[in-house]
Amino acid sequence: ELNDAVGQVKVLMAELPDNQKAAMQLRDIEGMSYQEISETLAMPLNQVKTNIFRARKHIRSKLMQLWTIK
Repeated sequence: ELNDAVGQVKVLMAELPDNQKAAMQLRDIEGMSYQEISETLAMPLNQVKTNIFRARKHIRSKLMQLWTIK
């Protein structure tokens, strides 16, 4: 079931806008700090945080829908 959840998250991440996907991947998969992400993506720090927040919110919402239906 864990592999299924990981697979679902990967599919949902692919649906995200590029800026959200990149920020979330660097933070949650690569383990970079917000500051490092800001520098890597040449994006203001607040925008990095906003993109990660929105990406997580989207994925959380979609997962809740999927898991509620099952």
